[in-house]
Amino acid sequence: MQDILYCFDTNYNEQALTSIYSLLENSNKKLNIHILHNDPKSLSKSIELVNGHEKLKKINLYMFKNDDYNFPKIDGSHVSKATYFRMFIEDYIDSEIKNILYIDPDVVCLNQFNETVEQLTEDLNFQNKLISVKTEHIKSRHNKNIFERLKISNKYFNAGIMLINYEKWNQSKIKHLLVETSKEIEDHIVYWDQDVMNKYLDGEYLELPVQLNQHPFNFKNSEEYYAKNTIFLHYSGKNKPWNKKGFKDKNSVFYKKFYEEVFKKKL
Repeated sequence: MQDILYCFDTNYNEQALTSIYSLLENSNKKLNIHILHNDPKSLSKSIELVNGHEKLKKINLYMFKNDDYNFPKIDGSHVSKATYFRMFIEDYIDSEIKNILYIDPDVVCLNQFNETVEQLTEDLNFQNKLISVKTEHIKSRHNKNIFERLKISNKYFNAGIMLINYEKWNQSKIKHLLVETSKEIEDHIVYWDQDVMNKYLDGEYLELPVQLNQHPFNFKNSEEYYAKNTIFLHYSGKNKPWNKKGFKDKNSVFYKKFYEEVFKKKL
């Protein structure tokens, strides 16, 4: 059995359910799904669409209550305060869980993932790293502004998919450390909690295999390439399969497929 974590709000209910369904369809083990949400009741009808799936052990819903936190730089952006929810997971997720896989709701699973994640979990725990994530930028003259803005060394990761050493997370009281870090860099934040986590970790993480966080847009790779070489396809950025520009991209076909299967209607 594996534990999966999602953090989102009502704006992403359909997308998250599509993502969850794609995971269940490509799992060879029972999954515990944990959802940190601003309004869990809004999910009650949608969850019924996957509740009977043979690979689902249980869906655990938690209502986000840390509203006293100042959520930096969300006004006027395409994200909501939900992007910061994952900083607070130790207030909600059972501390008995040793490892948990966080997945953004704009991710779909294309191939079986359990063995790859299990091996990565062993490596993560053996190296005593907090998380495994994919590097998005390595410092160069073309992107040095990212590193200068946050005053970090030479690597910047994408936080859309994170394998978390949750035992270490709890022992280290990461919530408090991330909140303090966000206060320290508040005036320099651009990419929300992803900036906060990059500032706090400053390159100290285990590299996530590329097939566990593939980005489909603006690449010339074919649909067949992604179908064969991708486990988690991450529709990051502003262009999504459910909006006008992203809908037209050839690789939105994967999201559309799972959406239509679970909701029994065209996107």
